[in-house]
Amino acid sequence: QVSAGGKGANQSAVLGRAGAPVSHAGLVGADGRWLIDKLKSCGVDMRHTGCLDEAATGQAVIQVDAAGQNSIVLHGGCNRLISKERIDDVLPHFQRGDILLLQNEISEISYLIDEAFREGMRTILNPAPFTPEVLSYPLDHVDTVIVNETEAAELAAGMAKTPMRHTAGADPAPEQLERLSELLPNADLVLTLGAGGVHFRSRDGHQLRVAAAPTDVVDTTAAGDTFVGYFVAALSTGLQVDAALQRASVAAALSVGDPTLPDTEVGPLIRPAEVERVGEWVREGVDQGGELLAGGESLSETCYAPTVLYDPPGDARVSTSEIFGPVVCVYPYDDIDDALARSNSLPYAFQASVFTSDLDTALRASRRLDASAVMVNDHPAFRVDWMPFAGLRESGIGVGGIPYTMEDMQISKLIVIRSKEL
Repeated sequence: QVSAGGKGANQSAVLGRAGAPVSHAGLVGADGRWLIDKLKSCGVDMRHTGCLDEAATGQAVIQVDAAGQNSIVLHGGCNRLISKERIDDVLPHFQRGDILLLQNEISEISYLIDEAFREGMRTILNPAPFTPEVLSYPLDHVDTVIVNETEAAELAAGMAKTPMRHTAGADPAPEQLERLSELLPNADLVLTLGAGGVHFRSRDGHQLRVAAAPTDVVDTTAAGDTFVGYFVAALSTGLQVDAALQRASVAAALSVGDPTLPDTEVGPLIRPAEVERVGEWVREGVDQGGELLAGGESLSETCYAPTVLYDPPGDARVSTSEIFGPVVCVYPYDDIDDALARSNSLPYAFQASVFTSDLDTALRASRRLDASAVMVNDHPAFRVDWMPFAGLRESGIGVGGIPYTMEDMQISKLIVIRSKEL
């Protein structure tokens, strides 16, 4: 199976799908022209990616084991043909304060870091795949370093010329961050630990830890790139580091794709225009005073990120109309009767949910909610085929579900017989 990939391409695609303005600079061979179109479809500006007909595109052979872990063999191809001249041609298109996101896949990285530093750009380095050449890069000109546990150990050991010592039974992350902060005092540090979450240490010593989003692992391929892309996209919008880490961790755990596959958690909307409409409604809710807690961006032309809005105004469209997108609004209340009245005030009524450990509360809400069905401690989209499935008021006419649909599709026929024998 052949698919688009490479850390740089993956991270650019994620940035584009996260709604960040992103340009991808690099080289492909004649066999990789389709990759340019692929990244364009993700919202990536590809004007700075060239094509060398006489060379091969970079290749990665990925093997995935039964636990979802992967092993990768690389062939550099065009990635190793990046020249100083090409760097000099591309960098003038960007300005002071722009973010340069780098991976360890191309040639002339030291020159690129130095030139970006001279231009006043912010450099974020994800030194993967890790090689000894990383130790020779001008890391004092890097603003943020993002590494996993293995890369952190190799980087610290290589820079310090001695292997890291680890206290038995202790969490290695704080020790690794402490060592790296001594070796890279000018950089913010991000250490990803897979199921162990992510640790952050700023150059001034501020530390954060964000737990990993719980998920059943299917395939870890590109999960790290998804994290990096969403983290950088969030930072580029001015989001605080803790919120950016939280968003990136959740995004890295999501499986986006074909809704017919059991592992898919984020599927597409019916058409691209619906993605734009959902985004417009969400932005309106935020502009009118709602707080965006998660999501709020398109993942692709047809996928929108699962989004949580806190307390948007009651007259915003997200509060008054059916959004038909992966968006949920959360409203505070002091009295449950007020919450039920607010729910019943809309002209739409379908299925509803109440989450509680109190039986009386569950029964009270179930009796008073104007819904065709009420789920207790489960989401309102739950259904099986034999259940009645109906929209009330302006939500629909008729009842779905196998027996109800069969009855609805039948016509009652009356036969009147007059007979002397009766």
